[in-house]
Amino acid sequence: MNPVAQQFLTPDAISTYAREIDPSGNSDFAHQLRDLSTDELFEVPITNHDMADCCKSGLLLLHNFLHESHDISQSIHTAEGSWLHAIMHRTEGDFSNAKYWYRRVGDHEAFGDIASGFAPFSFVDQCEKEYQGGALSDVAQQLAFAEWQALFDYCYQNSV
Repeated sequence: MNPVAQQFLTPDAISTYAREIDPSGNSDFAHQLRDLSTDELFEVPITNHDMADCCKSGLLLLHNFLHESHDISQSIHTAEGSWLHAIMHRTEGDFSNAKYWYRRVGDHEAFGDIASGFAPFSFVDQCEKEYQGGALSDVAQQLAFAEWQALFDYCYQNSV
């Protein structure tokens, strides 16, 4: 991965992922990430622009730029775009809409890279219960990040 993109994936950069609903985003990366072109994420030529766009949407989502991630993911008419869209709605607390987008994803091959028996609809229900209490548990945060990582890796590998 391009060093420009790698800066957004360091342990310090991702330490706050999924802890709470925070639409303001990670201010440390606000201008850099918003202004980053999709081509700048990759060191080699992009062969699948939808997947590359998913990577940018995923990075925006990782850093809680929900509106910007949504703008990109809703324009990607693939299972991966729908999956990002689902995660974004779950993160913002729109749980029924998240389930709608997970239905559009179907049974994605990358679900197996998250956790054995990953069930997105059950996870949405779990997040809804936990958000009512204020924030996700450590276990739910780990699963949310594992889901994000599996999707991002899948999209990145299929972009080039």
